[in-house]
Amino acid sequence: IGEHAFDGATYWLTNSTGKTHNSTSTFALINLTTLREFKAYSLTNFDAPIIKNTTNLTNIDPKAFYGNKVRRIFFNGSDTYDYVNLNDVDYGILTSKDHTKLVAYPGKMPNNGDINGSIKTTVSLPSDFITIGAWAFGGNSNLKTITVKSVTIEEGAFEGSAVQTFN
Repeated sequence: IGEHAFDGATYWLTNSTGKTHNSTSTFALINLTTLREFKAYSLTNFDAPIIKNTTNLTNIDPKAFYGNKVRRIFFNGSDTYDYVNLNDVDYGILTSKDHTKLVAYPGKMPNNGDINGSIKTTVSLPSDFITIGAWAFGGNSNLKTITVKSVTIEEGAFEGSAVQTFN
C-alpha cells in the first residue's frame, strides 16, 4: 500500500464483504493475504486501523504512521508484527512479533480507555521493550512524557514529536 494511499479518502471498501464503511476515520484491512508492505505515510489519516489476517505482511515503513491521528491499533495474523495493550485500559500499540520493539505508538491514545475522552500526554512503556523503533513517536503532537527502562532508540524515533521528558 503506497505512500499517502488513503489521503482524502471518505470511505473504505473491504475486500472480504464488499460492504462500504462510510467513515474518514476508521477502516479495516482483513484477509489481505497478498499484502506485503505499508509504505511511508500510508496509515496516518485514520483513527482506528484494524489490520487482521495479513500473514504475508513483512514490511511496515517506519514512517507509515508518521503524524498519525490513531487512537488504537489492532493488528494480528502477521509473522512479523503484533500489537499489545499497555495496561488494562490503554489500546494497542504496534510492536515486533516478539514484543521487544515498539514500532508505532498511537498519536491520539485516549486516557483511561475512553475512546472519546481526552488524549494521553504521559506514558510508561512496558519493560519488555528493548528498542524504540525509528519514527515510533514521529509527528506525535500529544505525548509529552515517556517513562521507560533502558532502551536502544533508533534514529528518528521522536522526529517531529512534542515529547519533552524522557525518563
